[in-house]
Amino acid sequence: MLTKTSSYAYDVVVRLRTDLLIDENFIIENNQYLNMPIECVGIWNWKNTWGYSDIISYGNPEYMDYYCVVYNYLLRYLKEGQYFIPTENILRYHLSRRDIPVRLFRDVIKLRDTVYHNDPLLPAEITNSSKWRLDPPEKQYNFQRDIL
Repeated sequence: MLTKTSSYAYDVVVRLRTDLLIDENFIIENNQYLNMPIECVGIWNWKNTWGYSDIISYGNPEYMDYYCVVYNYLLRYLKEGQYFIPTENILRYHLSRRDIPVRLFRDVIKLRDTVYHNDPLLPAEITNSSKWRLDPPEKQYNFQRDIL
């Protein structure tokens, strides 16, 4: 991660999609949380296959370094039976393996034609990523293929 390869000490690290339109009143807070949008994405008729939106997140370097290395664990999580659909499920599972304080914020964010309308006047929800530990998804679907 950049924070480990640079001698510069970062207060906040931001990971976001570059095709986002963020409300002009959006404020990146320097706080003790991993900050994520409150929106959930899931396949609701599949057990334990959901996660919070990954279109933007920010936090201190320690939390964001862990957040961003989810890709290093994809094969492990697949072997453990985790579903890759929706992709947010893998991020939820990855974050649940640590005790990270999470702030789920409510701000207006637009991604292409989708506008996430949350009322920014409502308070953010504070939780802990370890609460997202769930039983593995049902073995109804298999995303692995044997190598011949």
